[in-house]
Amino acid sequence: MKGIQVDLRVLKKLMAQKMPKLTEVFSRYNVDITIPCTQWFLTLYVKTLPIEACIRVWDVMFLEGHKVLFRAAIALFKLMNRSS
Repeated sequence: MKGIQVDLRVLKKLMAQKMPKLTEVFSRYNVDITIPCTQWFLTLYVKTLPIEACIRVWDVMFLEGHKVLFRAAIALFKLMNRSS
């Protein structure tokens, strides 16, 4: 489980760089991204994304490595932020 903890810390730092306003809102309201992101990372987005999108994430992950999991998480947060 140490690997997932490291990945979550990396994601939080990336979000602070790429999405500082959303990160601030999460901080202000004590929103912890650990629960949804842990599920995303452990299931490789199977329970989150439509199967076509999930397979696309997997394809790119096999090509470029696990950094794609961070890109997908940031993209999901951007989509959710835009829709609210």
